[in-house]
Amino acid sequence: MKRSLQKKLIQQQRKKNQRNNFVKIIVGLGNPGKKYEKTRHNIGFRVVEEMAKSLMSADKFKLKGDFRALINEGFVENEKVLLVKPQSYMNNSGESVSSIVNYFALSLDDLLIVSDDFSLPFAVLRFRQQGSSGGHNGLKSIIENIGHSRFSRLRVGIGLPEKVECAEYVLQNFSPAEEKRNPAVIKKCVEAIKFYMINGIEQTMNVYN
Repeated sequence: MKRSLQKKLIQQQRKKNQRNNFVKIIVGLGNPGKKYEKTRHNIGFRVVEEMAKSLMSADKFKLKGDFRALINEGFVENEKVLLVKPQSYMNNSGESVSSIVNYFALSLDDLLIVSDDFSLPFAVLRFRQQGSSGGHNGLKSIIENIGHSRFSRLRVGIGLPEKVECAEYVLQNFSPAEEKRNPAVIKKCVEAIKFYMINGIEQTMNVYN
């Protein structure tokens, strides 16, 4: 084998190893931009942001144009985790997620999506191993783009809409009373995600659902 070809193969293998050294990829769904920061639809962003803080890497989110996402990374008990905030807007979240899944040759068993859910009471958490989008456009986009619904998700209850269309409701800010409780809710989500990373989805469902 020519030395130049051997060197190229070694470099390709090193790159492959670098891509595959993440144990889990946690994707929080939301919309980019300051005006969406405190909306119900952006609870997924807030969860991965809090996760980054807990891993001492809050200021390390970097925009990766190829992924159309803000990316961060850290460790949970020596297990490497990639934190993702898609920047393709909620309804196109799948474009970002599919590019990351393909790039890292990721098993869908190692993917967790964090999203809001207006069918759940405020602050209620639900882990699922797979399933439909449940009417959530971000999850719908992910399913369409990766071609599967067999990935884990954490749904965070944002309360049931009253006298308002769902599309309008999710883009509203939380009420003052809800916002006061949000830090504790978000911290519980982070605790649950860390448990999931160590113990897997089935045990996590048994403990947190």
